[in-house]
Amino acid sequence: GGSGTVRVNSGNVVLTSRGTLITNQDFLGEVDITGKFRFDGAADRFMVWTRTTGSSTNPWSDQDNGIYFRFQQNVSQVGIAEWFVGGLSNPAGAYLNNSQIYHSDLAVASASLPGGVWLDFRVRDTGSQVELYLGNLSVPMISATTSLGAGYKVSFNNGYNPDQVVSIDSLTIVPEPS
Repeated sequence: GGSGTVRVNSGNVVLTSRGTLITNQDFLGEVDITGKFRFDGAADRFMVWTRTTGSSTNPWSDQDNGIYFRFQQNVSQVGIAEWFVGGLSNPAGAYLNNSQIYHSDLAVASASLPGGVWLDFRVRDTGSQVELYLGNLSVPMISATTSLGAGYKVSFNNGYNPDQVVSIDSLTIVPEPS
């Protein structure tokens, strides 16, 4: 749900107001995602999701499930988290926002995320290890382990305010080599 838009402008994918781009293809094994993004509006967040079904029935227009990698400009932070809407038991160290939402930060770090500047990123999910890279694409900025997952799609979205805009360029998704 939500009123987000996804459009192409000068060869870039532009996400506005919780614009969401979801793969048609399932990624059953390791997935390695690289690209560049740029914050082009008000303080925003850019999120890359793995292990998602692609469904979105919640009031925030986020994916209902999956592992998300966030680049959150308004708090100068990157993070990796598990997110599930609808009943999931509460593992140790997790918290419930309410009885229907499970959210657990797996790793968080401070990061400089200036607006109007292309930022190189990489997200890697091996099925057990998850890694987020910013700038230096050979050394992860943060990483964690997790076995949770609901689906096999990859998704991208941004913040939900009308003045929040993220542009994406040079996006590559590589499944596990066979």
